Amino acid sequence: MVSAFSALGQSKQIFKALKTIDTSVLETAERRAVESAIRSMELAGVGLEPSKQVRFNEIKARLAELSTKFSNNVLDSTKAFELTVTDPAKLAGVPSSALGMWASSANAEKPDSVNGPFKITLDGPSYVAAMQHVPDRDIRETVYKGFNGRASSGEHDNVPLINEILSLRKEMCGILEFDNFAELSLSKKMAKSAKEVEEVS
Repeated sequence: MVSAFSALGQSKQIFKALKTIDTSVLETAERRAVESAIRSMELAGVGLEPSKQVRFNEIKARLAELSTKFSNNVLDSTKAFELTVTDPAKLAGVPSSALGMWASSANAEKPDSVNGPFKITLDGPSYVAAMQHVPDRDIRETVYKGFNGRASSGEHDNVPLINEILSLRKEMCGILEFDNFAELSLSKKMAKSAKEVEEVS
């Protein structure tokens, strides 16, 4: 997919055709569409010299690979976490729907939503219910730290991926003659600079 979209975005024939369009005779929406397409192709490296274009495409492919691995690490880390509560008193006042969900998670065949056990996970409904309703501070803290520490250590550690992503983004920005990734990102948005974004209150 990355290779196909790169080839499309770097098609000189399409780029030349777009540049021949007289946007002054177009409706506002049509003019915006053409200008946006031209800008997107420029950011896709259509105007780069061959050697820089090769490296640019290598970076794009690697970033796509790292993005997929990053997401998979978060997903795997989320699935790996579980906290089993065996004392129903620690869940006093929790809605029966949440207790039923956790009981089923702990024992799908014979869930006991009164006596447990109850297995809390980091899946959205389970996490939100725990943070909103569990009265036990220690349980909430464990679940909270588990959620916010996903993919930050062990075999699913995303820290090395983040460092490589930042390095590749910086290199890609240099190839496209931007000072930083913020400038590259904002080049196709309404805000004109990182400073302008920071000043929004």
